[in-house]
Amino acid sequence: MSGIDQASRAIRLTTSLPDNTLALSRLSGKEELSELFSYSLECVSETPDLDLYEVLGQPVGIELDIEGGGLRYLHGLVSEAAHVGSRGEYALYRLTMTAWPWMLTRTTDCRIFAEKNVPDIIESVLSDNDFDDIDNRLMGTYDNWNFCVQYQESDFAFISRLMEHEGIYYFFEHEQDRHVMVLCDDPAAHKTVAGYEEVPHYPEDLSQNRLTDHLVNWQFQKKVRSGKYVTKDFAFDQPKRDLLVHNTGAAAGQYPAKEIYDFPGGYSYQDSGEMTRSYGDRLARTRMEALAAPHEVATTEGNVRGLNAGNIFSLTNCEREDQNREYLVIWTSLWIQMDSFYSGSGGGAVELQS
Repeated sequence: MSGIDQASRAIRLTTSLPDNTLALSRLSGKEELSELFSYSLECVSETPDLDLYEVLGQPVGIELDIEGGGLRYLHGLVSEAAHVGSRGEYALYRLTMTAWPWMLTRTTDCRIFAEKNVPDIIESVLSDNDFDDIDNRLMGTYDNWNFCVQYQESDFAFISRLMEHEGIYYFFEHEQDRHVMVLCDDPAAHKTVAGYEEVPHYPEDLSQNRLTDHLVNWQFQKKVRSGKYVTKDFAFDQPKRDLLVHNTGAAAGQYPAKEIYDFPGGYSYQDSGEMTRSYGDRLARTRMEALAAPHEVATTEGNVRGLNAGNIFSLTNCEREDQNREYLVIWTSLWIQMDSFYSGSGGGAVELQS
């Protein structure tokens, strides 16, 4: 065998195994706000009898050359590993790479947290599971809960439920040797990527020979959304207390006459009536923001190597001038095909769609 050497290839794989034991031939996967990412890694190896337990639960890293001489990293852990056959002199393996908090889906608990706010509970659960790569970019103020119960649910389901209730979402930033879970509740938490502050769009018939990263097939839609959120709660010890709260949206496409009513609101547990109302007001505002968020969504595709869910960028060169503005990437689907290891081409070229 000629030996696998990834040094000259445009995308390189690192696992817990010795260097070049596995090399990437194809990658596909998706990242989305408030979702655990998942990538399928199709790999080749000169070792036909790898012990799959040596990579399960272990870190895996990917290094991709991007425009301007930079590097993009993907990092995660191996949740599944399979030997899927052979081709020529190479054994074929498939790894599933996901985010470390996926491990929280493997454990359940029953416990009570007292006098803690939701961000503190989330970080406590993650830390208890030995995950401390957290970037807290929350800008809101979060009240302590008198008590909070986790009952016969996985740690991941528990913290996901709390985040959804409080209007907290997350995404992941990838580095060479780790991935960081970013907690946020405001658009100011999102950043641009060096070299991708602006991304051009080209009509598909003019994009075939473009060497620079670009987008094609830009499509956008606008939706009618409910324009008012009303909720009410009940305090058994103070049944006459007025706990009705509401919030009206101001975004285009929102219709105040179309109201969402929810009961119970889940905010009557606070000791103080004033705190209870303010907490209810914040929840109503959060629900209204969630209703408004998808009122305008664009989809596109291209060969953009540097952007990921959670990044912001400005579109340029779109034929519709009103579309040339700033956007937040809420999900990405990535597909990468390397030059064949089997044909002897050895050039290390990469075909990418995002």
